[in-house]
Amino acid sequence: MSRRIFTRHFYKATSMTFTAWLINERIKVARELLESTSLSIEQISELSGFFNITSFRQHFREKYQVSPNTWRKTFGDTVV
Repeated sequence: MSRRIFTRHFYKATSMTFTAWLINERIKVARELLESTSLSIEQISELSGFFNITSFRQHFREKYQVSPNTWRKTFGDTVV
């Protein structure tokens, strides 16, 4: 299957681009780690597939309108 055909079918099935879907999935993983671990923001960024901490913070803030640190303080189970 060509990339173009895959892209078209993927968008038709999900109503989003593959890149947008991937970022969304990575943010879900990061959110779960923020809520359930005391790992550093940098470690969570890497474990969730963002190898640039700035990019991670920007995407997270764009989706949830708060920083990863604020999310952890509000919804985290562990004391940091």
